[in-house]
Amino acid sequence: MPNVNPRVHSPLPDFLRVPAADDYKSLLRPDPGARAVPDEVKWILNPYPSMGVQSVRPAPSDRLLNVVCYMDRIYVRVSQSLFTRRRAHRSLKLGRCPVNGGDRNFYYFIYPLRTRECDFTRTLLPDFLSVVSTLRYDPPGEVLRELPFTVTIQCKLHRFHHAYSSGIVPNLRGGTISKSLTFVAGSQLIVKDSSGQELMGPQSYNLGDTMYFEASLVDGLDPDQRLYVNKCYMTASQDSSSNPQYVVIDKLGCMLAGRITNANRFMTANLKNSVNFAISAMIFKELLGSVIPAGQEFMLYMHCEIARGPATATTTRKSCNYVDSLPRWRELYDQDTVCTCCSRWKSCGSLGRASNTLYTSTALVLDTLALEPTSKL
Repeated sequence: MPNVNPRVHSPLPDFLRVPAADDYKSLLRPDPGARAVPDEVKWILNPYPSMGVQSVRPAPSDRLLNVVCYMDRIYVRVSQSLFTRRRAHRSLKLGRCPVNGGDRNFYYFIYPLRTRECDFTRTLLPDFLSVVSTLRYDPPGEVLRELPFTVTIQCKLHRFHHAYSSGIVPNLRGGTISKSLTFVAGSQLIVKDSSGQELMGPQSYNLGDTMYFEASLVDGLDPDQRLYVNKCYMTASQDSSSNPQYVVIDKLGCMLAGRITNANRFMTANLKNSVNFAISAMIFKELLGSVIPAGQEFMLYMHCEIARGPATATTTRKSCNYVDSLPRWRELYDQDTVCTCCSRWKSCGSLGRASNTLYTSTALVLDTLALEPTSKL
């Protein structure tokens, strides 16, 4: 290249993608003697000055989902900010492959493209080999506090190594789909806001938002007594014996739902003649996708068994939260030893029901929009 200063000339790109239709192999066969380079391949062998230097920017660290494809393996990174559920990675799959890496911020899938359990589908196309799988999140249980989703993951492995693409970073579109719940206050279970103020009118919640309750007895307690909530569960009917049921508190005062998320917990009160607790808003999984006829509403009801008991907690009268950071059960006011029976496969005993009262809340009214079973990220 005469009269060109190599110090100022831009270097050639590391690679250049060329369609199969422009791969003129027949024009590059060895021949005796010398001949000019065919015009059809000049732009491939020397792309300047028709193109400038192209740089590949690394994927931003704040993306919710990143995919990097190599010749023999795939790397998928999923932000933990998408999930509120503890151990959400157990419900996150690439095909049938589980999460096999993680840190405080991300879950990782790092698998060879020949892994059968990942359900990779291969399609040979003129320009590239397409390898496709599906990222699925399907939280278990009868109720949902966050919606399941599916995302198609594709790797394009270009067939011509002298000209292949730099990789694929998906452009995430859409957002979180939220459905509203309306609570009508005014029952024995008083609904409050996060500051402890009673909510008098209808209130709206999105899935996963925190709802605050106060259970109390209108006739009060003796000085040597304390109020306890033995059991709480939710149904889709005002009939407390109807099914399905989602148990929030059980085993005579264990916040079992607290093992799922920190939002479900007992809360301290100024006086022990009431029990304050918080529950994240949820719906029954079988209601997801249902279409409600005009004029008809879906309802949820909270049913709580409330009882008087001694001022000091016992294994049969207690308010126990699960603290994931320890991890162990802790009593709200007294010795934590009364909570050891909250662990799985242990019994906390039983009590007669003569002194217990079952309170049913007013309705949680779901909006009448069809609930989508899948959320697009």
